[in-house]
Amino acid sequence: MKFILISAVSFAILASCNGNNAEKKTNTIIEDTTSVQLQDTTTVDNSPAVESAESQSAIAFNTTDISEYDSTQIQLASGVSFNVAVMKGYHINVAAEGLKRLRFLTLSPDKRLFVTDMYDKSDNHKGKVLVFEEWDEASKSFGKVSTYLDQLHNPNQVAFYNNYIYVAETDKLSRYTYQAGDVKPSSEKEVIASFPAYGLSYKYGGWHLTRSIAFHNDKLYVSVGSSCNACIESEEVRASVIEMDPDGKNAIEYARGLRNSVGMKWIGDELWVTGMGRDLIGPDKPEDLFLK
Repeated sequence: MKFILISAVSFAILASCNGNNAEKKTNTIIEDTTSVQLQDTTTVDNSPAVESAESQSAIAFNTTDISEYDSTQIQLASGVSFNVAVMKGYHINVAAEGLKRLRFLTLSPDKRLFVTDMYDKSDNHKGKVLVFEEWDEASKSFGKVSTYLDQLHNPNQVAFYNNYIYVAETDKLSRYTYQAGDVKPSSEKEVIASFPAYGLSYKYGGWHLTRSIAFHNDKLYVSVGSSCNACIESEEVRASVIEMDPDGKNAIEYARGLRNSVGMKWIGDELWVTGMGRDLIGPDKPEDLFLK
């Protein structure tokens, strides 16, 4: 049986599928909630890409057809309940609750689950990196949730590379040495890159707060969202993906014109990112895209 962890609002849920569906793409829909982060488990071909790094393509997906989904009621310990549409053949359980605004889920080298929590939608310094441990197979839940780091500036994602844990916040990218079983960082913070951080107001050059990271061929890639909903940028670092060495040196622009690439993943030698469409345009719905 295959499991998919999905963070949603103030709890984490676990979706599982039967073995005969193990290579089916998961696209769980959360009803009546907000701020949902999906963990995709699509089986992909990791063979080398033939297109150049400069090439770019987009794929649009129609998510309006839910005929292949069953509605499942989720009941939380707080008394709150709601319905979740789950793809047929999959099951869903509450893996942890009592949380805030979860973002990305990352498995550490010692097989512990690290989760970023931005606290809420404001520009704040109340974010945390949490560690989920002591998985109970019978209840499909974690027995222990602990705080690895706190007082962070909107932490969106962590990544592990060469005995370091990297933490992406709005204004900076930092790293700490990492050892198996660490309950706190085993070194002082090393800030390796800084980014624009003007809050949420377009008037002051703010807007997108999240920074996402991915590693490939001993290079580190960071996405920095636009400073606006739709505009011509005044700072080159905005609406772009930046390439740098793992220590933050030799930073160059890898791609630009990407409004807000929250999700990034290397598949073979191709970088795939999410293209988040414009907001605040009434009933019109711009396409959210997968780009490479």
